[in-house]
Amino acid sequence: MYGHIHASALRAVTVLGIADLLADGPRTPEDLAASSGTQAGPLRRVLRLLAVRGLFREHPDGTFALTEAGAALRDGVPGSQRAAVLLFTDEMFRRAAGGIPETLTTGQAGFDVAYGLPLFDHLSATPEASRLFDGAMTSLTSSVNAPLVRS
Repeated sequence: MYGHIHASALRAVTVLGIADLLADGPRTPEDLAASSGTQAGPLRRVLRLLAVRGLFREHPDGTFALTEAGAALRDGVPGSQRAAVLLFTDEMFRRAAGGIPETLTTGQAGFDVAYGLPLFDHLSATPEASRLFDGAMTSLTSSVNAPLVRS
C-alpha cells in the first residue's frame, strides 16, 4: 500500500539527478541539497527511504552513496533505467493505473479508460509522451539487445 510513496520518492531523486550527483562518491545530504536546489532534511529522509529499497547506502558518517541498483538511475550510462523510471512514475501511467478497477469489470484497458483512446494513439498525438515512452523502451531492452543479436 506504500508503493506510490516509494515511486514518488524514486521519481523525485531521478528528476533531481541525485544519482548523477553521487557518481563520484558519497556526499552529505547538505552537500547534495546545495547542488540540487533541495532542502537537506527532507532529502535525507527520502534517501533513507530509498536506501531501504537498496538504491542508496547511508554510511555511519551520514553520507550517502550509490548502490549498484541506484547507479542505474544515472543519466547516459550503460544500463541506465532513468527513462523507464520517469515513464512508469509519470502522471500518464499513474492515471492509467487508476483505470484498473474498470479493466477488471469491463475488460477495457486502463489507459483507454483514463484517456479515452489507446496508448499508442495517445503517443502519436503527444510527442513529449512519445519521446518518454521511446526512451523507456530503449532503456528497458538495453540489457538484452546484445544477447539477442548474438543468438
